Amino acid sequence: MQLSLKESISAVIDTSETINFSEFGNSLPLDQALQESLVDYDVCFICAYDTLFLALKHGQDLFLFDSHARNEFGLRHSNGKGLLLKLSSLDHLYQYCCNMVSGACQNQWFEVTGISTSIVREPVMYNNDHKVPENHEQMNNTDYNDIENHATINTSDYELPEIVEVEKSRPSRKKK
Repeated sequence: MQLSLKESISAVIDTSETINFSEFGNSLPLDQALQESLVDYDVCFICAYDTLFLALKHGQDLFLFDSHARNEFGLRHSNGKGLLLKLSSLDHLYQYCCNMVSGACQNQWFEVTGISTSIVREPVMYNNDHKVPENHEQMNNTDYNDIENHATINTSDYELPEIVEVEKSRPSRKKK
């Protein structure tokens, strides 16, 4: 697998529109950073203070994955669940980010990084000499002469799992 990372963008929810982003190097308002990071990339890692989640493009669809315990508004919750949400738009992703940091200090900074993935067939390398060490067999005997001509993953060939809400059942109590 080959990963291509876009340069990370520092971003903030600038509701007051008072921040001069040119003073901070590679920084943008959060809504623009999300758009910039997903325009030519498959995945976007979004980091804010102590949490990381990601947005994924699949064809024309946009999904959000957050493995942390969240409620339906994206806020931390001790009985919350990890989320895989199909988003209606980039605005929906932006709103999730806003909800996630509600109650945090004003002008909470984010780090946004776009990532592109592709599958590349590469030989297994055992050491710097590219030789199989003694007492070990070659693990892969695939011909790698055509390694330069790899194809990018076409995610439309794969079906994503459907998001299903699962209710917890309570054990029944027997009456005596």
